[in-house]
Amino acid sequence: MYVWDWTCNTFENAFPWLIVLVYLEFLELNCISGLAMAVRRVAFASPVACAARNALKIERVATDSAVISWATPSPPPTAAYIVKYATSRLATRQPRAALRNLTPGASYKLDVARADTGEPVASGTLQMTAAEPAEPAVELPLTELSRLEIRVGVIRTVERHPDADTLYVEQVDVGEGEERTIVSGLVKYCSAEELTGRRVLVLCNLKPRAMRGVESRGMLLCASNEEHTDVDPLLPPPDAPLGELVTFDGHRPAPIDPGNRATKAFDRVADKLSCGPDGVAKFEDVPFMTESGPCTSPKKLVGPVS
Repeated sequence: MYVWDWTCNTFENAFPWLIVLVYLEFLELNCISGLAMAVRRVAFASPVACAARNALKIERVATDSAVISWATPSPPPTAAYIVKYATSRLATRQPRAALRNLTPGASYKLDVARADTGEPVASGTLQMTAAEPAEPAVELPLTELSRLEIRVGVIRTVERHPDADTLYVEQVDVGEGEERTIVSGLVKYCSAEELTGRRVLVLCNLKPRAMRGVESRGMLLCASNEEHTDVDPLLPPPDAPLGELVTFDGHRPAPIDPGNRATKAFDRVADKLSCGPDGVAKFEDVPFMTESGPCTSPKKLVGPVS
């Protein structure tokens, strides 16, 4: 007696399969293809299909993707395969599939079948790799530079100070909805026409102070040469929006309210602000940065920033 194990573990004699194969060839040669297909489904539904279903191989698993493959009958079918997992279906003509957009750490039941007949080919379970915990963000140190509020602005109007020949009174827009009045001593270095419409950097949180009767609410940051015979207002990148906060790598941006404390913070870092031959404004070796790039001296003046 030939023992047929329907649990897919053993089939103790291969001779009956030769009889089945010969019978199938006879049916197909005599154009009885429907009966041949029926016999094929019954005959191959258990041991051969079960052997294939146990052949699912997990080739590679990443956090949110995996590559699987499976054994194919000989000769392999010409139709496509359908891979089912969760609520997804993937068609492939190769006995191999790349599964994407999977959930890290999840477990998936995989079923592979022929697309033309629905005949099971392989099955198995895929365990995804758990996502590695994100490294905690390193908090930057709070420094005197952190306390300064330096923002991108544009000079809207420029007038001579009514009571001081060396001073300008500028109306500067730093994206607050209301222009700031700033008094600067640039008369000897820049014409009013040169300054009108110019993009600048404004130190916004100095304590407001009256300069010959006009209250100034900030300071234009400028580069100068060592002799202080040439002065050049610093220029932000053209794409930097009005009001953008200038930052410094390695220093936590944490501007404080205008007042004496902010003025003291500026006094403590002022002698370390400068421009080098490349024209980039820096605190020590750290550039004045915006999202669009560093701030510069258009004239590339080498000397202090104040």
